[in-house]
Amino acid sequence: MDQTTKSPSLASNFLFSLLLNISKIAAPILIIPYVYRQVIPEDMGRLQLALTVMTYFYVVGDLGTYIYGFREVCHLRQNRAKLNNFFTHLFFVRTIINLLALISFIVYANYIGFQEINPVYYTIAGIQIFGTFFNVEWVFEGLEKFKFISIKTLVLRFLIIIFTFIFINGESADELYLLSICGFILLNNLISFVNVFKYVSFTRIKRLNFGHLKRMIIIFFMINWTLLYFQLDKLILGEKKNYFDIIIYVLGERVVLLCASVIFSFIMVVTPKLTMYLKDSPEAYHVGLKKTFEFICLLLFPFCCFIVISSAEILLILGGESYQDGIVLFTIFCSYIILYIFMESLKTNVFLVLRKESLYFVIILIAGILNLLFKYFFFEALSSIQILFSTLIVIALCLLVLFMIVYKKFNITVFSKVAVSYFLYSIPLYMLYFVQWENSYISLVFNGLSIVLFFGVVLYFNKDVMLIKIFEIIKHLAVFQKWNKLS
Repeated sequence: MDQTTKSPSLASNFLFSLLLNISKIAAPILIIPYVYRQVIPEDMGRLQLALTVMTYFYVVGDLGTYIYGFREVCHLRQNRAKLNNFFTHLFFVRTIINLLALISFIVYANYIGFQEINPVYYTIAGIQIFGTFFNVEWVFEGLEKFKFISIKTLVLRFLIIIFTFIFINGESADELYLLSICGFILLNNLISFVNVFKYVSFTRIKRLNFGHLKRMIIIFFMINWTLLYFQLDKLILGEKKNYFDIIIYVLGERVVLLCASVIFSFIMVVTPKLTMYLKDSPEAYHVGLKKTFEFICLLLFPFCCFIVISSAEILLILGGESYQDGIVLFTIFCSYIILYIFMESLKTNVFLVLRKESLYFVIILIAGILNLLFKYFFFEALSSIQILFSTLIVIALCLLVLFMIVYKKFNITVFSKVAVSYFLYSIPLYMLYFVQWENSYISLVFNGLSIVLFFGVVLYFNKDVMLIKIFEIIKHLAVFQKWNKLS
């Protein structure tokens, strides 16, 4: 059997992806508290504003390649010739677009950008755009090579942690921190690029197929929907010169994305399986999708509860005393994790798998434009909290419309009684917000254990099917590991 067609088990993929995402959580937990005490909040706010500006050029340069390529590789993995042809066309189309994005960023940074931002920030941030030339992670994920991705990224993160504690200090701490962020992405992509030719190869082409661009543009808006929401909010705060609230936004995003990464790893690894189910029969796909949402809800609602009730302690640990004035804004932002995960799951597990991304694109674009217009007309009157609230409301309404489309147009019910019950179980746990501890770490441990024990007991006595399946997987893995040792 060809290397490209071997399919690891879902449990194996999830474990490697979970390991990768745990490292995404562990590395910032070690790095952020140290770095944010080395760089003053105002400078950190300007640094993050530079990254926000760069992000617009970075995502345009990628133009949805990551998700589009991932999906197409999932479909073409059984046909090596078609896979190589697709890889060649997509790689060089993206290369041309990324070159234009890099040139545009250089022009912007030198002649248009925020004058308050250190020019060195723009120069270092450009490394991340350059690194996009070599980004081929979508090939590895589409071929389910999660073991390679996990090991490579774990080693690089370990090296970045060492670099941080040795070199990031003094007057250049801000610039070195930015270099570690962008340098990590460049190195990560370079290593993947060197290894990708074990599974794919370039083919001779007479003319590039730009027919991919239409779907790439649609997917670009799908996967970068936050450009018209939270990224826009940070630009608005930058125009208001409210650099402190920018960094609170960034910390909120970091916490949400880090906690959501565990769930997002499941969303990604289950996508190739759902694609295969859909090819077999719509019924198999519907059943698989419903089970997927049940598992997502089982993880999501306790996670959301934990970061909301622990928001004060998390902000204190990550940023220190100098960031405590942003606790209200930070706590509100933490609730965004529910909206984010549902948006990502609908996008990846439903609209992309069904190849109905144009519908998703239209909805998020309309909602994003409405959000933009609202912020434009009420720019002077809006406070930071009002800016955040208005964005969350628009996303919630957008999500409601998407769920209605899935139910009415696709005749798919993603929520079951089991999924709803997980939400209901989590409601009483929010009372833990009012339980105060002097030590932040003790508070985090207490909140985490309380949530795990409460959910464990409730699910056990209700004989929850999902919990039983998790126990079966753990038992299976334990037996498998024991067998490996004996052999």
